[in-house]
Amino acid sequence: MVLVESFIFFSLKFVLFFILFFLIGRGLLLSFANIDQIDKLRIAGFNIYIFYPALGIIIFGNFLFLINFFLPLNSSFVFTIFLLLIVNLKTIPTYEVFKKSFRNFLWYLFLLIPSYDLAYHYDAGLYHLNYQALLRENNIILGTSNIYGPYGIGSIYDYISAALWIDNTFVLLQFVNLIFIILFYEFLFSALFTKKNILLNNAGLALLIFSVLDNFGYGGGRNGFIYIQSLGKQDLTLAVLYFVTAVLIFLTLTKKEVSIYSNFIITIFSLFIFQLKVSGSSILLLYIYYLYKTIKNKEIAINFYLSIFPSIFLGIFWTLKSILQTGCIVYPLEISCLKNLSWFDGDYTEITLQSAQMFSISYSFDYSFNSWLNNFFEYQINQIIVYNFIISSIVIFGLFFKKNKSIVRSIHPLVLIIIFNIFFLLYFGPHMRYFISSQLLIIFLIGYIRAPRIQINSVIIYSTVVLSIFSLVRLNSYKSFDFFTHPNHEIPVPELVAYNDRFLPKDGDQCWSAIECSPNLQNFQIQDSGFYKKVLFFDN
Repeated sequence: MVLVESFIFFSLKFVLFFILFFLIGRGLLLSFANIDQIDKLRIAGFNIYIFYPALGIIIFGNFLFLINFFLPLNSSFVFTIFLLLIVNLKTIPTYEVFKKSFRNFLWYLFLLIPSYDLAYHYDAGLYHLNYQALLRENNIILGTSNIYGPYGIGSIYDYISAALWIDNTFVLLQFVNLIFIILFYEFLFSALFTKKNILLNNAGLALLIFSVLDNFGYGGGRNGFIYIQSLGKQDLTLAVLYFVTAVLIFLTLTKKEVSIYSNFIITIFSLFIFQLKVSGSSILLLYIYYLYKTIKNKEIAINFYLSIFPSIFLGIFWTLKSILQTGCIVYPLEISCLKNLSWFDGDYTEITLQSAQMFSISYSFDYSFNSWLNNFFEYQINQIIVYNFIISSIVIFGLFFKKNKSIVRSIHPLVLIIIFNIFFLLYFGPHMRYFISSQLLIIFLIGYIRAPRIQINSVIIYSTVVLSIFSLVRLNSYKSFDFFTHPNHEIPVPELVAYNDRFLPKDGDQCWSAIECSPNLQNFQIQDSGFYKKVLFFDN
């Protein structure tokens, strides 16, 4: 009993979680090609095995949303995905592969410490957990967004989280985010220590300095580097995967080393970013550019096109899911909506869009920019991050001297996508957490086109990465840590009041996981006839 309630058991649970998705991701790659030396492959200069756990999470999420067309996610059938573990027997991973994959894992266990004082994100109580509860109890509901508008922008992250409610401590929800934080640091380690690519070494060093500067500066620090986000939110996962995918596309085009594996990973990563959140959709522009340049400059084998097909298949069904749940291809963008569908409601869709824009302090381009900027900076955290990011960029720029112009010209696609992201976020909602990936790309590019003024010993670099991992954990989390307990994140139970045939939260607008509750004051009815339930509005 003591072991079960200790940090040791908590750590073992995470290690098992990591290994399971590591093997699922590896099994996915082995399932469509049989390569005896798969673990020795490199993607844009990175060892392929650092991507296995993220791939495992991605295929798990896509399997779940497909299953939900027919079954609720509390069905034990959803765990048939673990049959991919068997595929690993085709080519059993060697001890050397596990050794390399886990060589930094001791440091990553420190990332579990924030779980002891981690709170749920506000949006988790607002719509994520309630949407997950609906997924667990129902297959697709036609017009789900009519229950509450934010359900229409439900993420594939919610499908993954809904299946992970099997642990009543709910720590598995945080494990998903940690998989992607580890991906970032493995990516950083590889960039810093890869051989024969000094430009990538320099870019990694710039990112490392950026991570250190995150702990100092105006308002106590925080400059836009990754952080451990509140429980139940996917912005950090999106930021890391967006950054990694953009860099993979850039390096693949630069090195002109395209394989079916690199193409498959880049393609499914790009799809998953879009599935995580519409704010990441600009990655598709960069992906289309990558596809155009690859097909244009290379004689493509049929295997190349076959490696794209799984993502196209998933993308089609993800779009169909969105149409069934909201009436729109991209909700709540009304131009993409099919207005003849019985469950689509144009007025409520417009209300949902306006509410999102108002909450996010979005910029209207016919409005004074200075007035908007003043409103934006009224939130102190926005001011802190912007100021510190500018200062950090200047410091890093000053620590690196200029490289040749030919390299500068090669970065144009990344520069353009960063500019596009700025305008996209200004219009749709400039939360600074949405801009982390672009900030990382800016720092990456400063290091890539410039070189450090001094050479730093590899031991110092490695030690600084470890320090960066430690400093990702807040001091309060270290104080809250208790080696002899296991974290527990029980979902709060809201106090409800009756409203028509359902309930409203008595205070505020958070229903948490009470599926009979919705903050939506409009009248809707859930018709339970036929294979799919349907949600329609009605007049009093």
